[in-house]
Amino acid sequence: MPVAMANKKSIGYMPYSLRPQAVNPGDAESDKKIAAVAQRWETVDLAKLAHHIHEHNSQFSKGVITGVLTDMVECIKEQLTDGNFVRLDGLCTLGYTYSCQLADNAEEFDPTTNIKRINCRANFDGEFEVMLNANAKFMLVDTRDEQAAANRAKKAALND
Repeated sequence: MPVAMANKKSIGYMPYSLRPQAVNPGDAESDKKIAAVAQRWETVDLAKLAHHIHEHNSQFSKGVITGVLTDMVECIKEQLTDGNFVRLDGLCTLGYTYSCQLADNAEEFDPTTNIKRINCRANFDGEFEVMLNANAKFMLVDTRDEQAAANRAKKAALND
């Protein structure tokens, strides 16, 4: 039986739920099989990440760590807007691509009208992905819909 995500958090386990998925997504009559859906406990912001780093017996305060991380984010933005990619060793390379409208020739190409969107990219290092896949442990949890239904039932029971 799945564990409700709101009630259980286990360090080192990646949460997932299960859902039926069509074998051939374009075919409405396609057989269905079971697939894992990645879930998450929470989204960790810079303040929580700084607190986590501080808890690893860091000699720096949460405030100093938050400041360094905030400055890092600003510097990454600056590097990207200066036309550079940023490699965070052991994790990923941050960069971008363009979505653009095609022009018939180079003379007709105008970047302010033809470039429609800048797409942010994070390409994770192969070494990181190998480590993650080699060391991943999983925990079956309730889906978001199941959690919401359980919360509604608890509230209804309190009102009875």
